[in-house]
Amino acid sequence: MLLQKRVCLLAGFALLVSSVLTAQTQSQDAVWARLNIKEVDTLDFKPIEGTSSLFSVFALNQVRIDNILKLAPREFSEQAKNNTTVMSIPFPNGTFERFRVEESPVIEKPLESAGHETHTYKGIGIDDPSATIRFERAFDGFHAMVRSSLGVFYIDPSSTKKGSKSATSYLSYLPVPVLVHPRDSIVR
Repeated sequence: MLLQKRVCLLAGFALLVSSVLTAQTQSQDAVWARLNIKEVDTLDFKPIEGTSSLFSVFALNQVRIDNILKLAPREFSEQAKNNTTVMSIPFPNGTFERFRVEESPVIEKPLESAGHETHTYKGIGIDDPSATIRFERAFDGFHAMVRSSLGVFYIDPSSTKKGSKSATSYLSYLPVPVLVHPRDSIVR
């Protein structure tokens, strides 16, 4: 009897560990998947200049993010008061946090040119209510700035394949600290 309890407990623990590891490699909403740096260490992988040593690399599911963002209400609308669109965001430490997102246009439609449309959004953290995000889905990929308890960090495409408008991998990274010289010149 005691052996059966131990086996059940061990099996339950193994299941819990595997589900935690799976949850850590892919976001709950299946928008982001964490990549091993070795998986993207190819000629088309280009870390962004100014990236600190704390960063993680992710793949973006373009179809999944499009489906989620189609449901995002426009900010200040009645729909925004009543409906919640939730999306996971990758953090530089490799974790994911959920944000409530709304469409937040910053450019008028007539100013956009065909093939270069940009959709902008804002969000508030669910897992960390003090976190905020501003991001865009543009012709050259996903770009975001996040303010959270971790600090300010960015998400940008790390590379794009030739002939493709969609990025193949994304970096979630803390920027390199910038020191300001007493005479207001920037020193890195």
